[in-house]
Amino acid sequence: GEEFVQTKGSAFYLPPSVPHEYYPANGNWITNWIVFRGEFAGQMLANLGFDSFRFSPEINTQKPAQLFERILVAAADPVNCGEKTSALVYEYILAMRTAMLFPDSRNNVGGITRQALLYIDSRYMEDITAETLAGLSGVSVQHFCRVFKAETSMRPLEYIAKRRISQAKSLLLNTDSDIGDIGKQVGYEDRNYFSIVFKKLEGVSPREYRRSRGTGL
Repeated sequence: GEEFVQTKGSAFYLPPSVPHEYYPANGNWITNWIVFRGEFAGQMLANLGFDSFRFSPEINTQKPAQLFERILVAAADPVNCGEKTSALVYEYILAMRTAMLFPDSRNNVGGITRQALLYIDSRYMEDITAETLAGLSGVSVQHFCRVFKAETSMRPLEYIAKRRISQAKSLLLNTDSDIGDIGKQVGYEDRNYFSIVFKKLEGVSPREYRRSRGTGL
């Protein structure tokens, strides 16, 4: 029962099975859109804050646009398109989450978490501590951790691990880099520890993940 005017740089999220329509107000228009499905997609999105319709009149489109182009390229792969696009879509969701759910403000709860997410997304391969993340907004570690978990349903170090493994999955599928080198690229100097974290989150080792997705690299 509501109407939203889309302009260049605006974005919206629609949960499954929500009746809607969209059309150009006048003349032609160009839109980028992604539809994704999966048994646990709804719960995952709800945990990330996409539990209902979301509309943002203006977002930073640079990273989402880059990921969108990579998804189009990956989707053209006749053999491994499913696994490649799956990893990229997850990155896309995280990028849109940052762009849509955390407005530029250091004076509210969203601002505290947003600063941390932006920092993690750009420096996840470094040694990041809760103290460093709390210091971005000038709050105590205890307050930061409480706010971060309330808004992401994850502890800061858990989010960092998932961000690293998400990137590792993309590298495993899209490069021929050695598994140990991939671990280092995402922040794990110890290959064994990287494998332990990967298996804890994904249920299989990095080598098994790579082989099961159609490559024995």
